[in-house]
Amino acid sequence: MSELRPGDRVQLTELGELRNPRKSSKVGTILAHKLHKSGTASVVILFDGMKVPCRLHRTYIECILRPAQG
Repeated sequence: MSELRPGDRVQLTELGELRNPRKSSKVGTILAHKLHKSGTASVVILFDGMKVPCRLHRTYIECILRPAQG
């Protein structure tokens, strides 16, 4: 899996959609990374149209667009 960074546009993978069937939006922007005590890596994502970000495991998302380096 490619390295995900804050600002990347992502979408839910097939697994992510199966595990999160109530998500109205499937596309969003990464805000931050979170590393938990258990060692699992998750990311904080603000999905399009939502006001509150959510945290998902990185296997549930895939990068669709990376902001241009400037």
